[in-house]
Amino acid sequence: MSKLTLLFSAIIAIPLLIGNVQGEVLHNYYTIQEDTEELANMYPDIAIYREHGESVSGLSIFSVDVALNITGLTDEELRALPTMYVDAAHHGNEQMAVEAAYFFLKEVLEKSAENSSYLEGKRLVVTPVVNADGYSIDCRNNIMGVDLNRNYPYMWGEYGTSGTPTFCPASGTYRGSSGGSEVETQANMQLMSEMNMYVYLSGHTGSNDIVLPWKITGEYAVEIP
Repeated sequence: MSKLTLLFSAIIAIPLLIGNVQGEVLHNYYTIQEDTEELANMYPDIAIYREHGESVSGLSIFSVDVALNITGLTDEELRALPTMYVDAAHHGNEQMAVEAAYFFLKEVLEKSAENSSYLEGKRLVVTPVVNADGYSIDCRNNIMGVDLNRNYPYMWGEYGTSGTPTFCPASGTYRGSSGGSEVETQANMQLMSEMNMYVYLSGHTGSNDIVLPWKITGEYAVEIP
C-alpha cells in the first residue's frame, strides 16, 4: 500500500469514526488516559501504552504503539517499521480530534486482532492528547500561553503566528519564545524522531479542511498536483 493510500485511508476513516461518538459523553483528560491505557492492555500482543513526556504542570503525555508481536521486537526492529503517526489536541479545546484519534486506534486494534495481516510490516503510533494542560482546562494554548501547533522549529514565526502570549479564556496564536521551546512540543518531536515515519496525521477541529501537507501561503506555498 502506498504512502498516499495510507494517508487517504486515515482521512476517510477518522470522520466516519466520529459518528460513533455522537450521543456519548466526551472524555476528559483523566478518562481518555484511563481508557487509552485500558484499550492497549486489551491487546498485549500488538499494543503497548507508553508515557513519553510531561506537560508544564506535570500531566503525562501518553501514546499507544501498535505492531505485530510488539513485545518480541527489539527497539531497532520497531523503529525500522514503516510507521503511521496520529496525534490530536495540539489545541486543547479541540475535543473531537481526541475522540477521533481514540476511536481510530480502537478500530485498528479490533481489525488487527481479527486479521493479523492487517498490521503486517507496519506500525501505528497514536497520541490522543499532545496539549495535556490545555485539554484538561478546555484551552487552545498550553498554560504558558503558547499555541503548540505554531511552536515547532521548522519555519518558526514565519507565518500565521503572534509574538504575544495568550492565556485562557482568550485564544491566540503565540509561537513561543523560540522554536520548540515548549516541553509538549519537545516530547512530540522526540517521539517522532524515533519513527520510520511514512504518514503523519495531526487531528484538528478548527475548520472543515484537509490540509496536505501543510497550510501556508506566499513563497512557502506547496501546490498539490
